[in-house]
Amino acid sequence: MNRFKNILVVATDDGGLATLLERAGALARMNDARLTLLGIVETPRVPRRLKLDDGEEIDFQRYLEQTRREELSAFADAVDGVEIGVDVAHGIGFVEAIHRVVDRGHDLVIIAAEPAGPRIGLTGASMTMHLLRKCPVPVWVDSGDDNLSADVAVALGPFDDDPDRDSLTVMLIELSASLAGRRGGTLHVIHAWRLVGESLLRRGRHRPPADEVDAMVEDAYRTAARQLDELLAFAPDTSAPIETHLVKGDAGTVVPEVLETLRPGVVVMGTLARAGLKGVFVGNTAERVLGSIDVPVLAVKPPGFETPVAV
Repeated sequence: MNRFKNILVVATDDGGLATLLERAGALARMNDARLTLLGIVETPRVPRRLKLDDGEEIDFQRYLEQTRREELSAFADAVDGVEIGVDVAHGIGFVEAIHRVVDRGHDLVIIAAEPAGPRIGLTGASMTMHLLRKCPVPVWVDSGDDNLSADVAVALGPFDDDPDRDSLTVMLIELSASLAGRRGGTLHVIHAWRLVGESLLRRGRHRPPADEVDAMVEDAYRTAARQLDELLAFAPDTSAPIETHLVKGDAGTVVPEVLETLRPGVVVMGTLARAGLKGVFVGNTAERVLGSIDVPVLAVKPPGFETPVAV
């Protein structure tokens, strides 16, 4: 986790901001990192002037930004042991956050999970999902829950044939193992595997013998287990014990089921976007997992990902 040195915290709901900043401050102290708190104010539709009690006339937009800065500064000053810079912008929240990531070299964005209405998960949270889809650096979405396990879960896959080339998966292992070690918890490594086309093989008119299909399924399992063992060799040497969970089925279905059983304190996962392709967002599987869980998430983009937001 010591790769994060320039952290941006995006303020949304002030109701949980104090707790969010305490957690972000602890991470900043752990990594000797800079911490910046960003607030967004809406842009008035019509330019206006505002007269204050002392008779001074100021621009309405300037007043909104100044007031928001004062509010956020009070939150920042209340966090001990770390200096927190305060920044205020006006415009579209996720766009302004991404602009600052690109322009000022932030390497991690932290944001509180927004209320998602009747649906469980993050898919109903516009600001959060925009950042998860389009922010070029890792995004930590904090659930605000104070009763969290110290355990960390990481969802891995699909795998490349050569683990050395699977840079995103290696990054996920390194991050999650380091985080589990610092939290004093267990690292749960989850991989969903399946034999593609198994149902067709078993029900087709000219289907092969069942024992042949069974052998293919067993081979798919052994391949997944071998690849997982090879990739776990990249885990840093930490005190965190590691438990593996090889589950058969579609990842978008079975991974949330495993997470619901484990209830880890943090879920680390990557997107399935292809590296280097601008405008490719979170993959379908990641979207389905994110839409089904309500614990903190650290989402990581592949190396080479370019934000589709104009900068």
